[in-house]
Amino acid sequence: MKIFYSFLIILALVITSCSSDVENQVILPVISETQINEITAETALLSWSASISDKSTLKFDIFLENKKIADNITSNSWSFNNLSESTSYSGKLLVTSNSGEIAEKEFYFITNRNPTPSDVNLLITDITTNKATLTWSASNIEDNSSILYDVYVNNELKHEDLDVLTVNLNPSKYYKVKIIAKSNKNKISTVEKGFNALGVPPSRFPLVINNDDDDTVDTTNCSRRIYL
Repeated sequence: MKIFYSFLIILALVITSCSSDVENQVILPVISETQINEITAETALLSWSASISDKSTLKFDIFLENKKIADNITSNSWSFNNLSESTSYSGKLLVTSNSGEIAEKEFYFITNRNPTPSDVNLLITDITTNKATLTWSASNIEDNSSILYDVYVNNELKHEDLDVLTVNLNPSKYYKVKIIAKSNKNKISTVEKGFNALGVPPSRFPLVINNDDDDTVDTTNCSRRIYL
């Protein structure tokens, strides 16, 4: 009988010990994956997968360049905004369980560069002594955003946001035309071309032709004379 009671006591101690171990067991959250998608020049989307064996609620903190930008969120994604183009970023994701246990995972990404408008095809036509017509093809851009045009003649801004322009000229003067295509992100492309305005043709004048043996010459209103 004593042996039986001793066995029960030992068994009770073992069960109590195991129960205590289970209660004191640390359950850690796990971040299995982080992804950076939808990267542009100014934005990026961070998403992740995290879990914990006891199925309790997990909360997340997000740090970017050592600055906390999200605190105690429960979603599995976060959108970064107002980033700088062509810039490397680093950060980390912290997950916290209900019991205060923490796990973390680092992430890295580089933002894109804003696209630059393509060069326009500038044509200068209908050149006279006092006028010329400027035309240019539309510029293209990868993101299909709007493009504005600045037109300079001899470094003087003539017009904005046109595609045809007639300029007034002075005879025989050299002119330099510059077309600047501008995106809404302040990216530009520039095309320059020069030309000369036509000169003023000589005015009409009377012409008198005399033979060498002609002693009588009427030179009235004569401004030019040719001898044969």
